[in-house]
Amino acid sequence: MQCDILNQLCQHTFSYIAKDDSANEEHWIDRVNAYVGAISHKISVTAADLVRDLDDMICAQGEPFGGTSIYAQYRVYQLAKEAGVTATLDGQGADEMLGGYIGYPGQRLRSLLETGKFRSAFSFWNSWSKWPGRSRLLAAKYLGSELTSGSLNACLRRLDGKSNTPNWINLRVLREQGVVLKRQSHRPKPGHRGRRVIDELSLSLTQRGLSSLLRHGDRNSMRFSVESRVPFLTLDMVNLLLSMPEEFLVSSSGQTKSVFRSAMRGIVPEDILLRKDKIGFATPRRLIPFNALSDLIVLYKNMYPREQEFLDFESVARVFSEEASNEYSDRRKWRLINFLRWRVLFGS
Repeated sequence: MQCDILNQLCQHTFSYIAKDDSANEEHWIDRVNAYVGAISHKISVTAADLVRDLDDMICAQGEPFGGTSIYAQYRVYQLAKEAGVTATLDGQGADEMLGGYIGYPGQRLRSLLETGKFRSAFSFWNSWSKWPGRSRLLAAKYLGSELTSGSLNACLRRLDGKSNTPNWINLRVLREQGVVLKRQSHRPKPGHRGRRVIDELSLSLTQRGLSSLLRHGDRNSMRFSVESRVPFLTLDMVNLLLSMPEEFLVSSSGQTKSVFRSAMRGIVPEDILLRKDKIGFATPRRLIPFNALSDLIVLYKNMYPREQEFLDFESVARVFSEEASNEYSDRRKWRLINFLRWRVLFGS
């Protein structure tokens, strides 16, 4: 009995461990757990696990979703449930409030350029590009995306090897059904010179990815009767951070969440505060069950013969066999797998 009470009083952490060196953060997880004396719970997953749980997860989500990180999160909440934890604290929203991820370089450069701070812009461009996973060319691409829209933006995306629609979708069928094929691009209201990062964060918090991330998390946590709370997302905190100068969030050296890192000195280990290799909730490529695709295509064709015009499966086979593996192409393949299975489960 005493052991059970002590166990309940201890902090517990629940973590997904990617079995891939490029995405594995177990060292940092262990560092935090040791520092605060938490009881650590870890989960790793395989492609076979994903295939086993795919239908249940799709039913929990109710709609197709863009990446396998949703499955990693699904298993983390399952792990919490198995440990008897019914409420968790999640860091969702911190990146969107504090200029996280890779620091919104396009918006930061635009803010500096349009306020005449050309020397500062050049210095930021150089400093930002020196961080892991960044480059001057990448910063220039982000700036180009920030400064363009419409057909020009679409042209730049195509030159970068990206497109709004995959080759294996029949665009004519979509147009006939009234589907808008333009890539949606939410833009801040005009007139916010020098505050482009803040405007972008405002959009991220209200109109862009965060709402989807919160929905995915809520569906996953409720699947296992776990209440997921997001303490960063309070109105006072949002208003405070969005009122700050941009360099407080993304420093002149390209450091993300700069003011928060400073505020946490003496509370969080210094090596964590100084860490530069930002990794999202990443899952390795081998987690995607590519082998399931051929069976799904056969099943889909048999169930929905009239819809074969919508998807060109000859192009699917050709593109997927010829296309070099990278993050962008693998994400497209996963989305097709996810869509086909969702259509089979929820189709009429």
